[in-house]
Amino acid sequence: MLQLAGIAKRYGSQLVLDDVTWTVPDGARVGLTGPNGAGKSTILRIIAGELEPDRGTVAMPRGMRVGYLPQHVLGTRGVTVLAQALTAFADLHALAERRSELEHALATVAPEKPEYAALLERYTAVCEEWDHRGRYDTDAEAEAVLRGLGFGADDLERDCGELSGGWQMRVALAQLLLCRPDLLLLDEPTNYLDLEARTWLEEFLAAYPGTLIMVAHDRYFLDVTVNHIAEVLHGRVTDYPMAYSRYLEEREQRLELARAAYEQQKTEIERIEAFVHRFRYQASKAALVQSRVKQLEKVERLPPPDGHERILKIKLPSRRGADGRCSSWWGPPRPTRTCRSTTTRTCWSSAASGSRSSARTGPARPPC
Repeated sequence: MLQLAGIAKRYGSQLVLDDVTWTVPDGARVGLTGPNGAGKSTILRIIAGELEPDRGTVAMPRGMRVGYLPQHVLGTRGVTVLAQALTAFADLHALAERRSELEHALATVAPEKPEYAALLERYTAVCEEWDHRGRYDTDAEAEAVLRGLGFGADDLERDCGELSGGWQMRVALAQLLLCRPDLLLLDEPTNYLDLEARTWLEEFLAAYPGTLIMVAHDRYFLDVTVNHIAEVLHGRVTDYPMAYSRYLEEREQRLELARAAYEQQKTEIERIEAFVHRFRYQASKAALVQSRVKQLEKVERLPPPDGHERILKIKLPSRRGADGRCSSWWGPPRPTRTCRSTTTRTCWSSAASGSRSSARTGPARPPC
């Protein structure tokens, strides 16, 4: 069981996760949903151990193997596609070597020796792990996964450095799937997949025996691969133990109720604020105004119900024209007057609807 307790994460002044407490049972198949920037990728990175939360803890069973596919991977070169995929079995090869070493040690140590019992215990543990994770025809398995993700027979011996970023991502995905971690974390795994590769991945994930937590936006893909939705919104995680299509229906009903409550509270706050502004300078209403102010201070204001009301602030630089005047990028400069001569005063005036120029001469004056 995976448990997040009191997780908080802030990027600068933006609070992304706020006291997130979330439990994922073993074998769960979870789709993380929510608006962009809500913190879905942040949650995956924290679970994977790639990002430290500002506070809170992540607890999982001892020995749980976690595999994580980010949205972007660093490419590799100097190794073939097949060889890179086969690195997924490196720990299994090491496990097989330990088993062989322990078998040799047991064959050379007499059973009555004190160290024999310790060797036998270690050998039993290694054998149990091999029975759980061991695989034999790894080359054939790697080729099957690579073909499922769209690689042809001729591609298997190509250098990874020759591949585009999208195909490098497929190699990384194949390597991760071949590892078969106990907890599989996927962040937008279908971004670089065509229809055939996506269909193959749907079937693979539908039969995956471990725990799956995935971020995706494809409705059909989520319906096929997950049976539990976790919505990330306003820094919190809300569970919906249902398919994605059903979640969308439930979410719309919930949003209708949330919008009604939000609008009702907004109307009430505006009514109270209007009362305060109207009577704040009347001595006879001072007690009532103070009471309304305290009432407003106690209100726990509801957030916008759909989570998309984010204010985007952009500071545009000004540009300086050939005449030395600053103007906005949005259009012509505001009406200005600029004097250009110390002997003859010539002024230009411009308006937003167009430019008009007129020249007037007169006594010399200091430059404007």
